[in-house]
Amino acid sequence: MTKRLISIGVLSQWEQNGTYYTIKQILSNCGYEYIYGNPTLSILTNEHDFILIFHLTKKTAEKIKGLNLCLDVIVDTGMNQVDYCNPSIKSLVKNSKYFIMNIDEKDSVSILDDDIESLIITYGLNNKATVTASSLTFGSNIKFNICLQRKCTTVKGNIIEPMEFPITIDLIGRCNFYNSLAAITFGLIYGIPIEKINDALLNIKETVSCLEKIHHKDNIIILDNCYKDDYNFVFEEIQYIKYNSIYVMLSIDKYQEFYKIKSNLKVIFDWHPVVNIKKLFLYVEGNNGLIRRNIESLFFNQKLDYSLFSNLEKCIHLSTQLLKNGDILLILGKDSMKDIRKILCQLL
Repeated sequence: MTKRLISIGVLSQWEQNGTYYTIKQILSNCGYEYIYGNPTLSILTNEHDFILIFHLTKKTAEKIKGLNLCLDVIVDTGMNQVDYCNPSIKSLVKNSKYFIMNIDEKDSVSILDDDIESLIITYGLNNKATVTASSLTFGSNIKFNICLQRKCTTVKGNIIEPMEFPITIDLIGRCNFYNSLAAITFGLIYGIPIEKINDALLNIKETVSCLEKIHHKDNIIILDNCYKDDYNFVFEEIQYIKYNSIYVMLSIDKYQEFYKIKSNLKVIFDWHPVVNIKKLFLYVEGNNGLIRRNIESLFFNQKLDYSLFSNLEKCIHLSTQLLKNGDILLILGKDSMKDIRKILCQLL
């Protein structure tokens, strides 16, 4: 029997995208075999379909410009106004069969041309969205009722009726909520039963380090590699989580320029009274004495308690020892954190 080819594009402003990974995991949970994958293209299959999933940024959209691709589904996960107006991206959307649009993004309507023929499915917290959420709560996981507000035709030609269904996602934060809502909307439009989508979300693990919950018992340890390069974004997300006290561990890469270290620390200083940071643990890769002294000078007249470490294992061990019931340890950093999961597995 000839298999059907289904092509999916996930639009994003960032080089990493949680919706791209969540869609893959929903499909895997539904029995699709994972054939190939990298950060921009994944191929899955079952007895009926081949599925190609493209991660589309402005850069990748411009590379394939001129191919006149007609993707079956494009999922919008949020971009800036310039990218929404990008001709290469607008052309891909115009040629798609289904366009799943984040209606909460104020500039998303800019992507739509007057002569667009795609079937537009909207998602978001806006009450006009095709797929929306009610009774939304954030804590050590995310809970809400998914609401399909009008009858829709799936990619496979079936009809799905309006419905409401309780969803639990074993992730945290507003960013992961929107990533999951986009993936759920795709799953419904593709024709996956909501029960199977919910099962996949309960077991989801890979989140490209957007507030990744790597330990949760009496307390929570969260890892974020700041792929958006914005610590303000991280702390804005933390406000959606219930906790007693928060401790922050900041990992500083060996070759990180001091102006960037200073900028990141200023963000932490600004958020210190807002989220009530109890203590900051700083791991400085490479034991650079000059960098350590320059960092210490930034704490003059700051009320935030801190400790400096050149040993990653010791830094993690001491930071976890302070955690009590209901506390959060937020670990921030990039390349210097490559051994953190291994160390945590040994300590916890």
